Amino acid sequence: MNALQLPLIFQSAFCEPVAIDLSTYYSVAAFLLPRMTGKASALDLGEVLSADKTHKFGHRRSSIATPRANQDGSVDGRYYNTLEGRDDVAIIPWSGMMIKSAGFLQEMCMGAVSHDRLAHAMQQARADKAIQKVVYDINSPGGTVMGTPELTSIAAQLGKEKMTYAFTDGVMASAAVYAGIQARETYLTPSAKIGSIGTIMGVLDDSVRMQMEGLKLELFTAGTHKGIGSSGRALSAEDRKYLQSIVDEANAGFLAAVKQARPDVADEALAHAKMYTGSQAVKVGLADGIASSWDDFVSLL
Repeated sequence: MNALQLPLIFQSAFCEPVAIDLSTYYSVAAFLLPRMTGKASALDLGEVLSADKTHKFGHRRSSIATPRANQDGSVDGRYYNTLEGRDDVAIIPWSGMMIKSAGFLQEMCMGAVSHDRLAHAMQQARADKAIQKVVYDINSPGGTVMGTPELTSIAAQLGKEKMTYAFTDGVMASAAVYAGIQARETYLTPSAKIGSIGTIMGVLDDSVRMQMEGLKLELFTAGTHKGIGSSGRALSAEDRKYLQSIVDEANAGFLAAVKQARPDVADEALAHAKMYTGSQAVKVGLADGIASSWDDFVSLL
């Protein structure tokens, strides 16, 4: 990973609201903090992931929505796949942490997926008159709030024009629920998980550590909240109120989108950011049914 990218990633993780599963958020934080404080080991996780090519494809379903090369060397410009013998069904792979405008390396080496890529695939499927059904093949812990409301609107519009499904045999959490739940029907396998409907924002306050190390950063700013989240700057009561308002506003939009897509969803699913397995998800109104496998789900189409 280019070290110059770290401040940008750090800002997305700690200075902006994200709709992401909490355990994944902790994993991101555990990766970023040592590198931002200069205490990371010499072995970079990005290098490890890029070197691991053992199971790139094999038996796995496609994990990224991207054009494919045909046998004659031409390129199929569609960002979605179709089922064998079913050219009327579009499959949109939706795998990884959702990041607005994620770059090539983030998607290919770091397990991210761009909102823009998913939106483009949806728009293509919407415009293709041969496509009657669209499947979101989801395995995502969620991601940034930025970009998700817009993706949600596209998914909702697509669902009004064509039959849409969401399926997961892994995890469908937070931002992936925000946008993916706009599908007319949602299915998951018994052990898959769906939920974590909530919004989180973290701000690193390292002022105490800097004081212990004999360091002091003085900022000269104009504007009450200018410099918020800067290293060595403790949060004021006004800062905390302001940041909480950002989280509350983002979460209100999240809850409204889920409620509009699934009016009968249980209040507990909206209030507690819990994850649910197959049968639990059906009970709280986040899913329409359980499929034993991908093949079992496909047989329902």
